[in-house]
Amino acid sequence: MFSANHRLLFTSQCVIGLVATASLVWWLGLENLYQTAGQLSPVRVGQAAFMAVVSLFVQAEKWRVLLVFLIPRASRKEALASLLAGMGLGLFTPGRVGELGRGLVFSSERGKIALLTAADRGISMAVTILFGSLSFSLLEMHYLSLVCFSLPLLSIGTILCICNGNAMRFRPLEKIVAVFSLVPQRAWIVSSLWAFLFNCIFFMQFSLLLSGDKEGALGAGVLAPAIFAVKSLVPISFFDIGIREGVAVWLFNKRGLNPLPAFNAAFGTFVLNVAMPGVIGWYFVARAALKKHGIEMDRKDVE
Repeated sequence: MFSANHRLLFTSQCVIGLVATASLVWWLGLENLYQTAGQLSPVRVGQAAFMAVVSLFVQAEKWRVLLVFLIPRASRKEALASLLAGMGLGLFTPGRVGELGRGLVFSSERGKIALLTAADRGISMAVTILFGSLSFSLLEMHYLSLVCFSLPLLSIGTILCICNGNAMRFRPLEKIVAVFSLVPQRAWIVSSLWAFLFNCIFFMQFSLLLSGDKEGALGAGVLAPAIFAVKSLVPISFFDIGIREGVAVWLFNKRGLNPLPAFNAAFGTFVLNVAMPGVIGWYFVARAALKKHGIEMDRKDVE
């Protein structure tokens, strides 16, 4: 059960997301958005959906590269189930903190898996922000570029400081950083490379979902990383709804591009990469819950 503070945070995020989305829809016009979405080729939607599936397997492999050092027998299928279960739990928790529950599908090491999940998500976020820094630089928004470039460096510096024994000032982060010693440096590097790949997939998806707007599609290659970077840095709404779309509309307007395809593309990436995998993930959450109550599953869990 969530505490009163968690419930308040969750409610606030829902309100912010709904208000932001409703405001954008009112400003852009629901009919205009519908007509723009209708211009999107079914082929492009199919390609974007296929890339969402590829992205899931990439993220699962990225996760397994780290997971095997806690659960040596973890297979690719189990890593995927763990990832999806976390995404399912993240759907209805404040700040998607439920994603730390990836260990639900395993019978041991759940505490360490939660810490490893936090580190895994941190890597993904750092790579997204670095892409955003490059994007903002190309857009000649140098202050935002500097902020995005500085944050990952500051995080790395903090981790190194704690690893070197200077943990007194960073006591809340000490447990998370401790998990880094459980995984070899090579695995962290490989995981980061996988993170670069699935970020590129997200950016390509965004371009595909731009309703065939050629001018917008050309600019999306630069704008998409900036949109996702800001979304990562401002997790103040439920599912990031309204924030992702608002940043997309703002940047497209700033570049003199049509904001309607940007809103639809941003919302489309949410549906394909967050909502649908999260719904599927609840199958694995339910299966783990049933097993906890003594109902046998169709596969053996990891010891």
